[in-house]
Amino acid sequence: MTRRDLLRITGSSLLYTGLAPLMSFAAPGGKAAGRRLFFDPADLPRIRSNTRTPLLQPLYAEWSANPPSLLGEFLDTFEESGNIVRDFLNVVRELARSSFVQLVEPTRARERSLLEGIERILARPYWDYFRDGPDEVIGIQRASFTTVRLLFVREVLGDAINPDLEKRLLADIAEKGCLPCYRTIYDMENPETVRGWDFDPEHAGFYDITMERWPMILGANNLRAAPTGALGLGALALQGHDSRAD
Repeated sequence: MTRRDLLRITGSSLLYTGLAPLMSFAAPGGKAAGRRLFFDPADLPRIRSNTRTPLLQPLYAEWSANPPSLLGEFLDTFEESGNIVRDFLNVVRELARSSFVQLVEPTRARERSLLEGIERILARPYWDYFRDGPDEVIGIQRASFTTVRLLFVREVLGDAINPDLEKRLLADIAEKGCLPCYRTIYDMENPETVRGWDFDPEHAGFYDITMERWPMILGANNLRAAPTGALGLGALALQGHDSRAD
């Protein structure tokens, strides 16, 4: 790892330390009256100040230099290739970066780009390339990343997300995000029930490995954190919307 890589990782982490602790609550008004997972509106001055510090300003400048259209360009590439490993990862990364820029410096153009991005992500039939058996989607990586980033952009956009989109967004977070993550954690806890973890047919050629022991191996290392964290955040967001949340 280079010094630049270390600074980028550290800077990204510190940038988000301006966010309030989990489960804070916003002031009354619209969707902001509900539970907050990432930040409180009262913290926005501190978040914006963080982006101007010597350590974090270069990272934020890099993110904010990306035009709002970049998210759509990444989505175009992904929809053409179907590559969840590489191209969908670019989509969800840019979704998070663009969301943060919108939080600090909101514009109508970026808001429209993010709303369109949400719609196009929801149009996908699934968000991950891992399977248990031939057709059961599990959420080791991309489903978990996508769940957390969609929850973040939902909080950033607030009332710009209309009731219809809000309903569909939460439904997909439950079915395409939380459920695959739940299956993953369940399989880690109960490896004897696993039919056979593998990649979907479109991504089978990316790796020449056997996944026979992956439920046991991943269940005991830090890759367990991604589906666990996404499931936890998703369940909090879904309370009052989905009977499975508790």
